[in-house]
Amino acid sequence: MSLTKFHITEKAAIKEYYDSHGYVVIEGLLNSSKILNFLNSYEKIKHSKFFVFFSQDTHLPTQPKLTPEGFIENSMLYPASLKLWRKFALSVEECLVDESVTNALTILSGASNHVMMQNMFFDKSTGTIEHQDHYYLDSNPPGQMVAAWYSLEDIHEDAGCFFVLPGSHKGKVIERDSGSNFSDHDTFVKQINTLIHEGNYEYRSFPLKKGDVLFWHPYTIHGAHTNQDPRFSRKSLTAHYYPAHLQTLYSRKASADRKTAPKTRKTVNPTVTILGSEWDTYVSNSLHYLRFISNHLRGRGPDYDMRRASYSEQK
Repeated sequence: MSLTKFHITEKAAIKEYYDSHGYVVIEGLLNSSKILNFLNSYEKIKHSKFFVFFSQDTHLPTQPKLTPEGFIENSMLYPASLKLWRKFALSVEECLVDESVTNALTILSGASNHVMMQNMFFDKSTGTIEHQDHYYLDSNPPGQMVAAWYSLEDIHEDAGCFFVLPGSHKGKVIERDSGSNFSDHDTFVKQINTLIHEGNYEYRSFPLKKGDVLFWHPYTIHGAHTNQDPRFSRKSLTAHYYPAHLQTLYSRKASADRKTAPKTRKTVNPTVTILGSEWDTYVSNSLHYLRFISNHLRGRGPDYDMRRASYSEQK
């Protein structure tokens, strides 16, 4: 099945498709020179024996584990905040807040300024379970967050493609207790699978071209297939944004009073800030190393797991 893609100049069509389907693809949106700069920075750090990052799929700090083909197995959470690896973090940031991307965000949200809540990097596809982002993070009021997936190479169909279930954003939304530490995550996974069965939704995969960017709604069910051929990587970035005049749904400081809003830091694009102060990022980076050592000594496993293989028996 051919993929429907739009050019950034097709503003009305982009917004209409997004509202109707819960996602939209804009072709060739990300500057190729910024992609190249990121990939060069990444190749330099992934072989470092001192590099520690927080894994999105296991939610544990870890060191790079390379496949025989040279791809990092674990996905990387908050790569733009790895301030102890400044050049690498900046190369991520420059991709995520590229002006063409922020123009697309404005088309979809109607806001001129945004806050980036989260960002991730994937080399080898970890095979992510079906989920709605709303369970983990969202804007307040909810439903105004916009997520984006950036293809950093031509994605092969056997690489473990990103997928969405079109129209699922119009169905039931699974809520999470704001005080929960994801203790009900297994239940959430089962509830999502029930929604898919009841809604009889279609799975649509995205073997996108380098520079294409896919945007989706926080209620849209999505995930990623497991890699089917180890020769293929799925180099891509993901980020989540909300209009700057709103706040985060699950933040303890969320309030109508802007004085209690979470701290943010500036980026190279004046229309986008990132959650967390500069000081917070350095503290967090340092704690990754302490937790990595502590978890290794205690043999501690993940708090919760996003990998498809871990839930194979529930499918």
